[in-house]
Amino acid sequence: MCGKFFVDYDDEKAKKLIEEAFKNKRKKEYEQIHFFGGEVFPGMAVPVICKDGATLMKWGFPPLLADKKDHINIRSETAANLKTFSEAMISRRCVIPANAYYEWQRLDNKKIPYEFTLTDRELFYLAGLFSSDEKFAILTKEAIPKFMPIHHRMPVIIPEYLLNDWLSKSYSCMQESLIDLHEKVFK
Repeated sequence: MCGKFFVDYDDEKAKKLIEEAFKNKRKKEYEQIHFFGGEVFPGMAVPVICKDGATLMKWGFPPLLADKKDHINIRSETAANLKTFSEAMISRRCVIPANAYYEWQRLDNKKIPYEFTLTDRELFYLAGLFSSDEKFAILTKEAIPKFMPIHHRMPVIIPEYLLNDWLSKSYSCMQESLIDLHEKVFK
């Protein structure tokens, strides 16, 4: 589920976020990162927005046990109740800017890719959590009915007007609105 997304770094909002993220970067290892735009895969560092502003973080929330893989997605329905994510759900929420995300449908032993964008390909925001060492994962939810034939899960999208609420208020205030732009504007 959501193992790849796309950021158009020619998008004006994305350019501003990149500038802010580099200015606010907290890890020296990100000094040599160059963004040319395009597909983002787990393990890559990208601009992420936290309540303190934009910064760079790597995609892949560390597991509690050393022998497990990093989490790239977290089920929004259970995150607050799981030891691995409960603290992050309370105090380390973020949004990940994207212009598209991808899902794959399995048909006849083949995986068919689908790209999901807003109708004008403008920037939107994936809900996420980040770890104490500043690695993030994307929150997911059950797919809406029209997307169910493609994949049973989808990212949680936070509308721009609710970004501050998601980043700074109690996550419980967002339960009603963990959030669906999909019904109206995704193609």
